[in-house]
Amino acid sequence: MENKVDSHKIWLILGISVVVLLILFLTLYGPAKKAMFGKVIETGIQAGTLVAPTKITACGFVTWESGKTYVLANNLYFTDNHQGVDCLKISYGSDLNKITLDCQNYKIVDQSQETAANTGINVETVKGAVIKNCQVEGFSTGIILNGVQSSLIEKNTLSKNNHGIYAYIGSSNNKISQNTATDNKKYDFLCYDQSPTKIFGTGNSFVKVKACVEDGKAYWPMPGKDFQRPKKTKVSGVGSIPSQAGTTLQKNIED
Repeated sequence: MENKVDSHKIWLILGISVVVLLILFLTLYGPAKKAMFGKVIETGIQAGTLVAPTKITACGFVTWESGKTYVLANNLYFTDNHQGVDCLKISYGSDLNKITLDCQNYKIVDQSQETAANTGINVETVKGAVIKNCQVEGFSTGIILNGVQSSLIEKNTLSKNNHGIYAYIGSSNNKISQNTATDNKKYDFLCYDQSPTKIFGTGNSFVKVKACVEDGKAYWPMPGKDFQRPKKTKVSGVGSIPSQAGTTLQKNIED
C-alpha cells in the first residue's frame, strides 16, 4: 500500500515538473523567437525576391541599386524646362546591374516647355535592366538605351514623343518585346547609325522605324516578324525590307 502511494506521488511530481518546464520553455522561447526573427517578420525577407519594391513618386529619382526592383506609385509629370534633362535616368556607372523598373501602367508625361533632348527613361551603362509596363508621352525620346547590355524592354506604350524607343551606341544583346509605339512624331523605333548589335524581340507594334543594320543589311526590327505595322509605313535603314503588302521599301527612305 505504501509503495502504491509513493508511486502516485512520483507521477504527480513528474507531471507538475513537465508542466513547469513547458511554461518556462514557452516563456523563454517567445522573446528569443522575436529577437531572432522579429526584424525579418516586420520588414520582409531581406535577402530574397520578396523584398518590397522601392516606390518612385516623382521625376528625378537617382538612388538606384543593383539587384533591386522599383515601381511607380503614381503618374509622373515632368516639368523641368532645362534642355537635356531626363525624368528618370537609370545610371550609376558600369557596376549597376539587374535593375527592374515596373511602371505598373502609370504614365510618365512631359509637361515642360522644352521641346528638345528631354527623355522619359534614360537607361545608361547598365547590364541586365528590365523596363516594363511604362506609358511614356511627350518627350524628345520616350526610352533610350545607351551602352545597355543584356536587358529587357517589354510591354511599354510610347506616344506623342519625337522618338519612341532609341537603341543608341554601345548597346547589345537587348530584347525589345511587346511594346506599342505607333503615335510618335519621327520614329517609333530608332536605331543609331553605328548600330547596336544583337537586338531581338517580337510582338511589337510600330509604325515608323529606322532599322538596325549588320553587314550592310537591316536585321531588326523586321515587319511581320518582329513588329506589326500598316502596309504604307516607311522604313529607314540600309538594305531592303519587305512590307506586309508584298512591296519592298528600299534603303534610306525617310519620312
